[in-house]
Amino acid sequence: MTEKLNLLATDVHDEHIARHLDSNSQNPGSKALPGIAGEMENILKTCDENYSRLIEEKGNPGRVVFGIEAPQNMGSDAVIPLSGLNNNVSVFSFSRDIGTPYEQNIKAVLIKPEDMPKTNVVHAIYGPYGPTGNAGIYTVLYGDEGMPFPRNLNEQSSEADKKFNNECQKYWNEHIFLITPQELENGIKQMQENGRNTALLETRLKVFNNSVKNGTYQNPCNGTYHSEISKSAVKINSTTKNQGLSINKNTELSGL
Repeated sequence: MTEKLNLLATDVHDEHIARHLDSNSQNPGSKALPGIAGEMENILKTCDENYSRLIEEKGNPGRVVFGIEAPQNMGSDAVIPLSGLNNNVSVFSFSRDIGTPYEQNIKAVLIKPEDMPKTNVVHAIYGPYGPTGNAGIYTVLYGDEGMPFPRNLNEQSSEADKKFNNECQKYWNEHIFLITPQELENGIKQMQENGRNTALLETRLKVFNNSVKNGTYQNPCNGTYHSEISKSAVKINSTTKNQGLSINKNTELSGL
């Protein structure tokens, strides 16, 4: 019989989870909107309950992605396909998590904060914590479930790993980060602190700010893209109740 996992309840005050509820983060990527902490606490509590139910049924359910459509916008939709951009949009390379082991070069487009797309779609990913026997939440995502960034594989990597890595590469070849001027400013500062050359990015920021000031700025998004719950996710239905968020207990588990 499969050994039964021990679920560690999600604590919204935990540093890792709190980072995903921080609407003031200046790191490029989708992030929480202000004032949604209470709703997210309800969502994550319900995800805990559903993963706990799967543990009772299976012992070790493995990695599970829960998908939620909330009755209100929950986060920014800052990662979109290239098809969601207008023609002649200026795309540039930029690094996030600068100076950390997670540093990653990304494709980006500048956008005014008020034009940043918003989404009511949330994905919460759960699974075992290695061989510890414990399990719980891995991460929270607003909008598209997305894909990990591709890794540098070696010749000993399995065919499955290579195939998945190619899928990740394809995804990021076709998607882009929308970033605000404040996020670019923060990134420039981090680059300077790490001895990087920022001249080109400073010029790009200046040109963008001038376009806003002069009234020549245009929203880079064409409005055709709206994130959806991943087809592989376990969908948790949501309804509004008492001006808050409640989760329909008739959770669809057919995807498992």
